[in-house]
Amino acid sequence: MIVPISAVQSHRNFINTLARYTGYDVATLKNLTNWKTSNIHDNLMVEITHHYPIPSWATPDVLAKTEKLSDLTILSLFGIYKKKEKSLLQGGLVVKAVLKDITEATKHENKRKLTVYSAHATTIAAFQMALNIYNGKVPPLSSCQFIELYEDINGQYTVEMYYRNDTYGRLQQLALPGCTFSCPLARFTRLVSAVIVKDWAKECEK
Repeated sequence: MIVPISAVQSHRNFINTLARYTGYDVATLKNLTNWKTSNIHDNLMVEITHHYPIPSWATPDVLAKTEKLSDLTILSLFGIYKKKEKSLLQGGLVVKAVLKDITEATKHENKRKLTVYSAHATTIAAFQMALNIYNGKVPPLSSCQFIELYEDINGQYTVEMYYRNDTYGRLQQLALPGCTFSCPLARFTRLVSAVIVKDWAKECEK
């Protein structure tokens, strides 16, 4: 994973302070690839969500800064450097599975109406990154990515995408780059084909 040094350096003073608060050494927290900073933010947000007490040092300003470092960690993992190549091996796998489900749903003998995947925030971010619809923010607790298939009276299929990233149920409409919000299935399939790998092991060897 490539993390821009300048991006980490801009948070140097805060990382020094965070080391004093948490007991981690500065070198550990500067290395975003070990996820320590992200884990600190995640643990605090879980405690807040479930109404547990948090340390007095975990002020709104500290939470905002740990969130920024978490965003940078995710972005570095799935984007920035060789984004397309990484998408084939990461979020592209989920895209492949979802497209398979959608294709199966067009077969009228298939009675399944819903497929649900339970995943971590990193999985949602990887999926969105592969589709180029990622907003640069770590998906918070209870986030949900919806992919819906519609059939019109003429038997034509379209795909719509929605994203819920808060606990109030508000849905954001997402459009696949190169298509409209209500995207014809054939075009959707063609556009996502770039991040679907046929032989994962072989591609991984590269």
